[in-house]
Amino acid sequence: MVVQYTARRAQAGRNGEPDHFGDVMSQRETSCMLPAVFRNPVQRIMLMANGNLQRVLSAYYNLPVSVEVVYNEPEAPLPKAPQLPVRYRRSINLVCNRTIVCSAQSTVDLLTQKAADLVVSGGVGIGQLFRYMNVLPTFTLLEAQLSDTDGSFSRLYELRSQDVACVILEEFPDGMLDPDYCNHRTRQPGAGQAQPGAGNALPKAAAGGIRRFWKDVSVGERDGHYVVLLDKRPVKTPDGQLLRVAAGRGGALALAWLVAGEWEAQREVVGAHSLPLTSLVARSIDGLADAAARRDVVDRLLKYFQTDSACLHDEYPRALVELQRRHYAPILDWARATYGIELRTTADLFALRQAPEAAARLRDAAAAFSPLKLAALERAVMAAKSFLIGLALVEQRITAEEAAQASQVEANAQTKLWGELENAHDLDNAAIRQILGAAACAALGA
Repeated sequence: MVVQYTARRAQAGRNGEPDHFGDVMSQRETSCMLPAVFRNPVQRIMLMANGNLQRVLSAYYNLPVSVEVVYNEPEAPLPKAPQLPVRYRRSINLVCNRTIVCSAQSTVDLLTQKAADLVVSGGVGIGQLFRYMNVLPTFTLLEAQLSDTDGSFSRLYELRSQDVACVILEEFPDGMLDPDYCNHRTRQPGAGQAQPGAGNALPKAAAGGIRRFWKDVSVGERDGHYVVLLDKRPVKTPDGQLLRVAAGRGGALALAWLVAGEWEAQREVVGAHSLPLTSLVARSIDGLADAAARRDVVDRLLKYFQTDSACLHDEYPRALVELQRRHYAPILDWARATYGIELRTTADLFALRQAPEAAARLRDAAAAFSPLKLAALERAVMAAKSFLIGLALVEQRITAEEAAQASQVEANAQTKLWGELENAHDLDNAAIRQILGAAACAALGA
């Protein structure tokens, strides 16, 4: 469930609660008004940031924050003398230490010839336009959403000057308010050290920095489950439970050996993020054994369906249109036939809303998954930023490579046009294939 607030014009609410969004300014006072449910002060600062969110995030994490452009294209091909207004569609990620801390989609209208000349002829980037023109735009927060099942939140706002108008949707992931969210080296002191008779407990923090303390890796069977053994002692989850895969399923034994293979592949020091299958199985045991927790996860994943990238079909440029047709159409056709649902497609992110009946059927399908299969779906959806791509993967309709290609359509179109950025695109390609590959393998044993 999502708690949603929409901007209103009233200047006062009941019981002192602000009944509107935005800045209230007089000669001596400025008041940034938000409903009391947004209790976290950092969250409020991010919701009200006016053109300086990247700097705010960098200061908060004490790390550099970069802009990763997914796409930045005119809505239609531009003639030499385009008619005003000129509209651009833009999608970016704010990335800190290779971790996405905010995803944004926007429409940008260039209202004057001055603005159009700067972008079309002068090569000024859309993201730098206000700064280049030395203009502080008017900021209006149109809508804010706060999840009541996790820590994710979003905002829809407008930036406007006499030359430029932008409507921007920004989404902040669960957990990003943790100051160590982007610090992959964070770990508990002594994590991963074997305790006499206790088995080998996985650390609660990231795996990076744990020294290999075992010689032999094997798979055993206990109480109808396959378990991974390090020097004949079972691996445990961060919460101290046996890391196990239920026996009797078709791919269960193969999955157990794949998990064991991750541990066998470790060298002197365990690599950060080098145990994706282990992490996924542990997630299913520690986090998804409870029915209420599974319902919350399904509700959160259905949010991706409402703005599913597989249902956003651009009209330009041609390379992007062709990639979307090639990778999205088979997934949409399969989902329509399998679940008997209508799927709406559009070129406008803000106009995309799927029918409640379609969401209900997909919710029922995901709710029937085992904890392990739901954990695989969760990882796949969050990596692909698409419910439909993740669902097709765990239902074995597409391979991990096909899922990766579908989830990177915009980036691949840009790469075809401008080339690959070394140590950026190649690392992202490897990371998403690792995550999606782990999800596909886990689904085989679920």
